[in-house]
Amino acid sequence: MQNSRYITLVTLTLFLALTSKTYSGEDTTKQWAQKTLKHLTLEEKIGQLFISATIIDQEGKEDFKRKIIHNIDKTSIAELVKKHHIGGVLFLRKLSTPKKQLLLTNTLKKLTKLPLFIAQDLEWGLAMRLYNTIKFPHNMTLGAIKNNSGLLYSLGKEIARQCKLIGVNINFAPVVDINSNPKNPVIHMRSFGDNPQLVAQKATALMQGLQDGGVIACAKHFPGHGDTSVDSHLDLPTISHSLELLQKRELHPFKELIKAGIISIMTGHLQVPALEKTPNTPATLSKNNITHLLKKTLHFKGLAITDALNMRGVLKHHTPGELELQALHAGNDILLCPTDTPKAIAHIKKAIQNGEFSLKELDNRVLKILYTKAWILHKSRANNTQDNNTLEQKLHTPYAYTLKQTLFDHAITVVQNKDNLIPLTKAPHTTVTYIEIGKHKVSSYDATHQHTVSQLCATLEKYITLQTHTLPTNPTQEQVEKLFLKLHNTHILLIGVYSISNNILHFIAKLSAQKKNKNIILALFDSPYNLQYFKNIPTIIQAYEDDPCAETAVANILLGKLTPTGVLPVCYNRKIAETQLTHLKKFGKRLSDEEAAQLI
Repeated sequence: MQNSRYITLVTLTLFLALTSKTYSGEDTTKQWAQKTLKHLTLEEKIGQLFISATIIDQEGKEDFKRKIIHNIDKTSIAELVKKHHIGGVLFLRKLSTPKKQLLLTNTLKKLTKLPLFIAQDLEWGLAMRLYNTIKFPHNMTLGAIKNNSGLLYSLGKEIARQCKLIGVNINFAPVVDINSNPKNPVIHMRSFGDNPQLVAQKATALMQGLQDGGVIACAKHFPGHGDTSVDSHLDLPTISHSLELLQKRELHPFKELIKAGIISIMTGHLQVPALEKTPNTPATLSKNNITHLLKKTLHFKGLAITDALNMRGVLKHHTPGELELQALHAGNDILLCPTDTPKAIAHIKKAIQNGEFSLKELDNRVLKILYTKAWILHKSRANNTQDNNTLEQKLHTPYAYTLKQTLFDHAITVVQNKDNLIPLTKAPHTTVTYIEIGKHKVSSYDATHQHTVSQLCATLEKYITLQTHTLPTNPTQEQVEKLFLKLHNTHILLIGVYSISNNILHFIAKLSAQKKNKNIILALFDSPYNLQYFKNIPTIIQAYEDDPCAETAVANILLGKLTPTGVLPVCYNRKIAETQLTHLKKFGKRLSDEEAAQLI
């Protein structure tokens, strides 16, 4: 990609000056931002600093019960927009559909004279937050793809297209944390891997696709959430690295993304002693981290956005109101998901009136926000009109499904093939016994084009004779013994593992220990860290996710119709020698898609 293709905030002033038309149709976009600032009241200026959150139900209405449970504003989102002049809205949780969300979005836009930031966490596409949508691969799956600039750029562009169809103009992606700690319970499959250079390359390509598509990308979680074993939603993690190691590893992707023109960066709720000595001060609230490191040392000119301010990692030692003001003092431009927006606005207003926070600094932050909104307005001009009647058709295009399949085709990794069982060259004349273990049931709310029958089976059965057996994730001893007896006369044994437990590990170990069961192929549709439990199996395919497209790709590799090109994005032979499930849980339970969809 040529640098001229990407508009960065470093050169945003020049860009805005050259733009011919504006939101009003009379001034340049730069003039619009400057003129708008002059006509804003103090309350309106303060409101622009906030992106407040809401949760909507299946009907597209605010779910106040869930908002209270998750410590989100009790005030309605409509009142926050109309009365408190907030700058943006964040849609949380996965409860609704694109049509319902778009209806509310369009209603909210009519309540304000200024453009709204409409933000959402859509790391693997709209399916992270909305039903009846296409779920693209997780970042760790993408980390296995060799083609960075082409496929990942195309994915970013497609996710941007879908975002704009539902009115979303900020996607809190990509995650650029280096998942160097296998015990990480919250990043894990959301990371591109454990190699800083690889993570930077993948994230840059995806970011460029998003922003070329007219959606603001947001790298998270600065200065790096990968090497933690604590979930910042629940507590305050500590990153104990030296500044030298941080520079070499955690900060590397952020540096590269800043050079490439990332428009926003999310700051993390992390205690980093190398950057901030004050106890119980997360990076989000640290001036050393935001102003000195991110803005001055790394020369980031875009929007610094806090991670959600309703998380225990930041609330544990700070109170609403004081918390938001401290985040501003640290250097953040956007305050995300406060627990009480009206209270925070009042607290900041008082601080400005008594001179604790300068009006000049407020104007600088708001002008930067308005410049960014001008960028959105320019980008939206060349795009769609949001039409709810044709929304489903526009989201579920043949291209989107082809892209998804292509991504999985390039990601699936043959870890080892010591006995040359892949491809199954004698497949037409061979009966293959297939054991499917721990496959999740497809939810009725999942997107169209999902399948109730395994695509692995469906594809293989077109070409070979397949005998299929299933086991749940936690089978009884009776289920295991009964199946074991049926496998005494197998020639090729294919095992598809979607989730693991102690009983499953013992069952597979017992199978592989039998001399007559030498022709075992294991396909792991789960975290690559779990490969450590199957070192004695000579033929392994890493498929990463429980997804029909992953199953199709695995089947085509087995049949010799697809050449595997994926590479492992993480090293799974870390110092974790234990083989019991209790120890497995120590390095981090893999979150289900539903659990991960609840995260910021």
